[in-house]
Amino acid sequence: METTMKSSHLGRHDVLAFSLILAASIMRGIFIFLGWPWTNSDEGTIGIMALRIAYHGDLPIFYYGQHYMGSHQAFLGALFFHLFGPSLFALRLGLVVLFALFLASSYILARLLYTRGWALFSLLLLCLGSGYVMARELSAIGGYTETLLFGSLLFVLSALLVLTYRPRSFRWWRVALYLLWGLVAGCALWSDLLIAPFVCMSGVVLFVVCWREFLHGWPVLLLLLGLGIGAFPLLYYNLHALPGQDSWSVLNSMRGSQLSWSQKITGLLNTIRISIPLMTGEPFCPLYGKFVYLAPVVQYTRRCQVLMDLWGFGYCAVFLIALCLACWTLWRTWRQGRQAPGEEQAQLQWRRAILHAGLLGAALLTIYMYAFSNGSLHDPDVHARYVIGLLVCLPALFWWLWQGITAQIEKKRWPALVGKGGCALILTYVLVMSLIGPFLTAFGEVPQAIEIARRNERIVNTLVQLGVKSIYTDYWGCNKFSFLSQERIACVGVSDELKPGRNRVPGYLELVQHDPKAAYLFSASSKYVPGTDISPANSVVHKNIERYFQQTGRKYKRISLEGYWLYLPQ
Repeated sequence: METTMKSSHLGRHDVLAFSLILAASIMRGIFIFLGWPWTNSDEGTIGIMALRIAYHGDLPIFYYGQHYMGSHQAFLGALFFHLFGPSLFALRLGLVVLFALFLASSYILARLLYTRGWALFSLLLLCLGSGYVMARELSAIGGYTETLLFGSLLFVLSALLVLTYRPRSFRWWRVALYLLWGLVAGCALWSDLLIAPFVCMSGVVLFVVCWREFLHGWPVLLLLLGLGIGAFPLLYYNLHALPGQDSWSVLNSMRGSQLSWSQKITGLLNTIRISIPLMTGEPFCPLYGKFVYLAPVVQYTRRCQVLMDLWGFGYCAVFLIALCLACWTLWRTWRQGRQAPGEEQAQLQWRRAILHAGLLGAALLTIYMYAFSNGSLHDPDVHARYVIGLLVCLPALFWWLWQGITAQIEKKRWPALVGKGGCALILTYVLVMSLIGPFLTAFGEVPQAIEIARRNERIVNTLVQLGVKSIYTDYWGCNKFSFLSQERIACVGVSDELKPGRNRVPGYLELVQHDPKAAYLFSASSKYVPGTDISPANSVVHKNIERYFQQTGRKYKRISLEGYWLYLPQ
């Protein structure tokens, strides 16, 4: 690591970094303007929350129906609704802003810990990415873009406090930094508890280096004050929550019961072979699985699994080497600091080493929490978004490769030259894959996304023209259509037996059930529509819609609508 503090003035690298951040933001702005990635009901829920915040004065603490994920994206969406009017594009603009801030904070963190050259290169890797990664960054489904920003900011603030710490001096501006760290940590925990590894590791690093300052008491008070302010909505809810409905109980129930060793091994393998490749940028197989509404999607092939295995196990190998080198560097710089306790440069090297190790520790905790949970066992492709925090640790993960490339070799020693070439080859491969990602998936799917967005608009307009104010439909279409209609259409998602299923938005169930003119809307390929083939492996006996009408004695008119069947009451 560099042995000198970075100068504060802007240089060529900083101008290039700003240009990269601007270009990445514009590219993502173009994607969301064209309707990519296509939306779904989860995003529609955030949109409805934003509408109610902007125009009805609602102040939701959590994502509707989930008492552990904060409503940050909905409040941001409400702000942009006031600026540009309600739309899917305006809802997603807040995510572009959050991602741009993440890129800026990631660059600052890499500058503080490493070199300007590596900070710029790692920024380039983060600006790009596969279609799956960018779809998670641009979909307003709660918590994931905030995890990137808050995770990076926590380590930036810790780095500023750690690198400027002087045991026998007091600086007033450190008061603001401690308070800000607590505030960011509180907001982060309210947003999504996926951020916990970054709160934990950045806090540990801060305490290990600045423990003498903590003995004075005021840093602890400031951290707790900031934490209380930032997490106040989360704390307020849990203090008044009914037994079993607090955030921790909800998360524990989602995590599942104690896993057996075979389940743990299966979860770990799924994490390495599926989730890590998807969420760290493997571009050729963005998603295989049954959840076509989560876009992008490709068909599963043996070739895909081979490519993902190579990426996943290769990523783990790079990560393990980075961990070992980080531990060795930490021990070496600690010994040097002990031998020269008054030498400032030796102390700075050790502090950067512990911050570097803290970042890798946060990545390790993220993998551990996910690999040994139900998420990695069931649909690890869809749940891969739970390891999005690994992107925050990218500068620390590949730092040793950059060091290998830039290391000076006094003589032409073949082992050193081979090592340098190997490091260059790995980083070049990662860069090429990052460049391929947007063109291979995102750009290729834009025409389809445009058509889907237009079709959704036509469906909503037709429903409004027909005077439909309430619909029963499947979960993944329900809140999507309600949001796109700006709540002119209320909806209820139905179960396999055409009974009300999982419904998130308060008030919709009662509204639809009391509407005698409520219609039914299902995709032509839906299991609810006559003629649809149901997999024999599915043990649930599905009722199709027309058989359901015969049993209930209701009469409906069937209308073909943009690949959907609309059933209007007679």
